[in-house]
Amino acid sequence: MLNLIKNFENIGEEIENVKWIFLTMLVFLAAGALFRLIGRGEGEVKIKHAMLIAAFSWLLISLISTIPFHYI
Repeated sequence: MLNLIKNFENIGEEIENVKWIFLTMLVFLAAGALFRLIGRGEGEVKIKHAMLIAAFSWLLISLISTIPFHYI
């Protein structure tokens, strides 16, 4: 029972950490929506465009994923 009480003492700190995870989720959703709107063209995607999109996506994903680790 004492362990359970000790766990509830740290709940405020845990909630503080969860907000950064949700912020990261919202940034990913916003970036995805933005890229979806930008990518609505009628042109055909070539292999060099696909490679650039993949490379920049990996960089962006890595950058956005560091948000919780930076603030927690």
